[in-house]
Amino acid sequence: MDDAFTVPVTVAAVVFSSLSNWMALTGAVFYATAKANHRSADSGDAVDAIRSYAGLALRLYCLDMLIFVVLLGDTYFFVRTALEHNSLLYAAVGIVFGYLALMWSMMMMYHLPLMAAYQRPASEIRVLAVWRDSFVLLGGSPRFTVGLFLVIIALACLCAVPMLVGTALIFPGTAAFLAVFGLRELFIRFGIVQDDAQEVEDKPWKLPDKR
Repeated sequence: MDDAFTVPVTVAAVVFSSLSNWMALTGAVFYATAKANHRSADSGDAVDAIRSYAGLALRLYCLDMLIFVVLLGDTYFFVRTALEHNSLLYAAVGIVFGYLALMWSMMMMYHLPLMAAYQRPASEIRVLAVWRDSFVLLGGSPRFTVGLFLVIIALACLCAVPMLVGTALIFPGTAAFLAVFGLRELFIRFGIVQDDAQEVEDKPWKLPDKR
């Protein structure tokens, strides 16, 4: 097959696959958030979440991927130039862009869980607010972020094994529950969500008045 045809088709397939997974993750994250908050939820609620937040999720996906691709492209350009010209300066700049690309990919792990944790209509959530809070979470808990990121990457690699047919279908749900329940205590510590633990009033129990 001609490369002029193969490359666009491959790129389109990758974009379609990643976007499909992103939208599936959106519904799964809202479903997992409801379960984490001890609210009843079913598959219909996940579908409703995708419908209600589709515009915001799509905008977040496009901006996230644009920044990530630009950072990866800069990394490739400077590293390749460094190898061709044996330049330490270009190598250093390439390492910096590679580090930024890695940090951004870890920040992206927070974006959908944050969107669900706000528990506000899509029209009231700003992309800049999601980015700001994800940056604060990454800076405040780098070791936890790296650990959770590696677990999700390992899960993605397992689901991508060709011999395990059908495992890719469980990735959005499993990753959503890992992220939401793994990040819940972190969100509470940073004041993003409130702890819903109810305080029990300390008073003697008695039978209700039948009158």
